[in-house]
Parts: sequence; C-alpha cells; structure tokens
Amino acid sequence: NQFVWGYSEDMDPELQRVFNAAVAAGVNLFDTADSYGTGSGLDGRSEVLLGKFLRECPSPPAAVSGVQIATKFAAYPWRVTPGSIT
Repeated sequence: NQFVWGYSEDMDPELQRVFNAAVAAGVNLFDTADSYGTGSGLDGRSEVLLGKFLRECPSPPAAVSGVQIATKFAAYPWRVTPGSIT
C-alpha cells in the first residue's frame, strides 16, 4: 500500500528475503487482501508478489507446499454496482 506503508517496487527484493525467512522459520499462513496492494497501478500487487515469492522460495518443497494464502475482497460502495459481482 503506497499510502500507508510507502510501498515502491524497489522494496520487492527485501520483501522476498523477509518472505523466505518467514517460510524457513515455519510461518505457513500469509493473510492479504486486495486493499493491501493499492496505489497507482498496484491493485492486487500484494497477491501478485506472494505468488512470485512462493514460486521463487528456496525453502524445501514440503515447506513451500504447506504455505496457505488467505485473501478477501473489500466491497467498497464505489466498487459494487449492479451487475459487478456475479
């Protein structure tokens, strides 16, 4: 999130290292939401990064395959219009 955390793409390598360290330490649940990756052109960026980090994680396959990603959709009034959700 650019507004809250000041995210920029040059942070991605550090975020990958943190993700790798978390998985290596046994963390297997990552909670995200579409609103966590917001900003100019970043909609869903948190989910995209988690997928990339998971594919590139150097931990043993058993640790990587045990990772769970939880996500949710924020139904902000300006996003929900008649016919927008099926």
